[in-house]
Amino acid sequence: MIKLDKNIKVVVSGCCGRMGRIVVEELKNESDMVITSGLGTSCSKVDNIDVYDSKSFNSPHDVIIDFSNPSALDSIFEISKKFGSNLVLCTTGYSKNQIEQIKEFSKNRAVFMSSNTSLGIHVILETSKLAKKMLGDSFDIEIIEKHHNKKIDAPSGTALMISDALSDKDTKIIFDRTKERRERSKNEIGIHSIRGGGLTGEHEVLFIGQNELISVNHVSYSRRIFAQGAIRAARFIVDKQNGMYVMRDLFTNQRS
Repeated sequence: MIKLDKNIKVVVSGCCGRMGRIVVEELKNESDMVITSGLGTSCSKVDNIDVYDSKSFNSPHDVIIDFSNPSALDSIFEISKKFGSNLVLCTTGYSKNQIEQIKEFSKNRAVFMSSNTSLGIHVILETSKLAKKMLGDSFDIEIIEKHHNKKIDAPSGTALMISDALSDKDTKIIFDRTKERRERSKNEIGIHSIRGGGLTGEHEVLFIGQNELISVNHVSYSRRIFAQGAIRAARFIVDKQNGMYVMRDLFTNQRS
């Protein structure tokens, strides 16, 4: 156990992975938090933190920060139920059914969920919503996301989060325009995924008019921004009432 000044007890799920290890490193700098243990399957220790699988886990805690895999969701639910802990879910690639399960689970626990915990992405999201409101239907919207070649899911959860924020009931999300030959319709949002090398993450929202282009862009230079955002979310969620919370709540301190 890392002994810090105060006692928000944190468990890092997926701590054997790249992001999980960064979260552990960043938590060392937080004077009001203590890592009680880690959850994972491919290592037994991370930076002197004991790591357990879900079957052998038995460490009291207040909040779980999860950067693991969608397949771990059920076991995280069970641990949360057993210890009464709140959740910060940062894993991407959840199915629609799993998202519904998370919403249902949040009726009995406080759950913070975001596929991107960068504070800058929140600014991009709000800026894009404002741009759409101001520009109306006269501009086409396209989203381009770029990530490293180890990323499994495509498009990114962040790209889907942006498209969802810019969509209404008539919007069609288009992932592949090779399937049919036709003109672009006004109610489409196209999402394009690029994978290569060690790209940490880049998201660009394009508002394309007949005679002008507006680009809203966010580039992450380090994965530490996601760890820092997740830690901020853990501090926020630890004493909240049951329900779903998102990045906007970190700024407004209100339910979304």
